Amino acid sequence: MTSQTEDSHGLGEEAPSSSTPASPLETSTSRSPQKLDDVMMAMDIVDTLRHRALIVEKELGIDARENAMIERLRDIYAGQGIEVSDHILQDGVKALEENRFVYTPPENSLSIKMAKFYIARDRWLKPLIAVLGLAFLSVGIYQFGIKGPANSAFSKNQTALNETYKSATALAQTQFSRDKINTYFTEGQNAIKEDNPKQLKSSVNALNIVNEDLEKNLRIRIVSRPGELSGVFRIPDNNPNGQNYYLIVEALDLNGKAIPIEITSEEDQKTKRTAKWGVRVSERVFDRVKADKQDDQILQMAEIGAKKRGSLRPVYSIETDGGAILDW
Repeated sequence: MTSQTEDSHGLGEEAPSSSTPASPLETSTSRSPQKLDDVMMAMDIVDTLRHRALIVEKELGIDARENAMIERLRDIYAGQGIEVSDHILQDGVKALEENRFVYTPPENSLSIKMAKFYIARDRWLKPLIAVLGLAFLSVGIYQFGIKGPANSAFSKNQTALNETYKSATALAQTQFSRDKINTYFTEGQNAIKEDNPKQLKSSVNALNIVNEDLEKNLRIRIVSRPGELSGVFRIPDNNPNGQNYYLIVEALDLNGKAIPIEITSEEDQKTKRTAKWGVRVSERVFDRVKADKQDDQILQMAEIGAKKRGSLRPVYSIETDGGAILDW
């Protein structure tokens, strides 16, 4: 049985087989690969050296500094009741000098940044998917719920503009009617060029009204009902001594229904669609109608004009310059 000797530090170790003691600085190159326990012990030694700040004077040589650290480590582990062999202590000291168990982070290159970004995907992937999903949903709603129908409506209005223009042009019998048709059609074409759906729709609606008005045959008749005026006169602002005379008329279809048409006031140039307006006549015509009504409250010659198919403005059978008013 091999005898044991007790050194001055109280740590027991096997007596060497040779009579010459082995130096703690010697490392056997023929030693078998280290066991996991030895590696773990070396790591613990390195950790102890770091955390306990075992600083040895720089003036000492490398071998002396290593021996001093090993001696101090023996004291520390002996105090903990741990027996550590010299070669493990030496490996621990060498590992510290070689930074063997020190983690050196790689350079923060683009590939490292991408790797970190990928590793953190649990934090950003779900929110990103949610945002992308919401974006696709919004695009879908806009494309199929708003943009698609808007494009379809715009295309339909383009077709309607051309078709209504052709229909109205075929009906028009006067230059005034043709000019109005061309005005609205030009506005619609400009709206198409400018991608302005609101203006295009407005132009189509205006052309539709013109087309409908051109289709109508209407009679122009003096209003003659209890409680309603058949005529009025005005004193012009620019001629206090003069008077302008107007007969109050309305446009009726073949069934006697009042139908609005477009009338422009000569007083302020405002245009309005109305079924009843005042048409300016001479004093002689005004007095004749007045006498006719005063005779028996019935107008014998109430019909004084017509709005014919293909025309937008009434044509009167009495003496008039066509001037009109919208209120009285």
